[in-house]
Amino acid sequence: MIKVGIIGAKGYAGRELLRILYRHEGVSIKAVQDIGEPGESLAEIHPELSGLVDLKLETADAMEMARRVDLVFLAVPHGIAMRYVPKLVPQVSVIDLSADYRMNKRTDFERWYSIKHTDPTNLGRAVYGLVELKRGEIKKSRFIANPGCYPTGIILALAPLLQAKAIEADPIIADAASGVSGAGRTLSDVSSFVNANENMKAYRIDNHPHLAEMGQELSLLGGKEVKLSFTPHLIPLERGILSTIYVRPRGISPAKVEKLFRDFYAAEPFVRLRGQVSPELKDVRGTNFCDLGYVMEKRTGWLKLFSALDNLVKGAAGQAVQNMNVMYGMPEAQGLI
Repeated sequence: MIKVGIIGAKGYAGRELLRILYRHEGVSIKAVQDIGEPGESLAEIHPELSGLVDLKLETADAMEMARRVDLVFLAVPHGIAMRYVPKLVPQVSVIDLSADYRMNKRTDFERWYSIKHTDPTNLGRAVYGLVELKRGEIKKSRFIANPGCYPTGIILALAPLLQAKAIEADPIIADAASGVSGAGRTLSDVSSFVNANENMKAYRIDNHPHLAEMGQELSLLGGKEVKLSFTPHLIPLERGILSTIYVRPRGISPAKVEKLFRDFYAAEPFVRLRGQVSPELKDVRGTNFCDLGYVMEKRTGWLKLFSALDNLVKGAAGQAVQNMNVMYGMPEAQGLI
């Protein structure tokens, strides 16, 4: 039985972690912490967990947490995890759901997030935790950087084709629409009901920080620099991300596209292939699945790829638990199906 703790238990990703871990037969939740005043019960913060997880919220203290658990999930905002990681990684396993350790270079992180990285020693030591691509590395690691929600869907859609050099690396265009929970629990005008309801808007149209990790990981897959144009949109839904990616195929047929996807994901429990249709958000809500589809446009010659996932599960907490299962040699789908 793995003893786990969560720092950042008040947020949406923290709530999803608690929900998943509660029903996971291989773990025991020993501590929940967050920034701020201690003493609140989880039932007060997340009423849906009432009677399930009977713990009080404690003030975040990395050293205290490390004394009581084997694994810590960091479900804190970007720029906060680096306060705790230096105290945790020598003692316990860590899965960080923030962006603090996804980039290999300090300059890239600071450019895209406009935050000074205070733990350069550990930057680059974390394994990028997209299990479908890094399973072997994750098995050997005690420190995982959980991927972002947008990058998860877009990278999984592109990986088989880029690796096979079946598409051009320049240009790649990606449009993605996300529910408002992707903005986190902190109140803002952008994600407020009044502004989000019956509305749709593009945002961070030329500087979304997820571009950094997508560029990094896609370029590694393709063996050359990938030039990606990415536009995120906010839609009036609670959760879910639907991405449409436009690529130039390199002399491949729809049958070849299908074969590349089938071969690449044949053994993957959480990637579902929908063929020549667009997946739908209702089919992945509350699950750890990423559904993929495609269509070859005869008029333009473009290949359009589609991915759908739940941003709070496969895009955050579920993926973190999937990483934990692989790290500890448990069945990969345990607690997730």
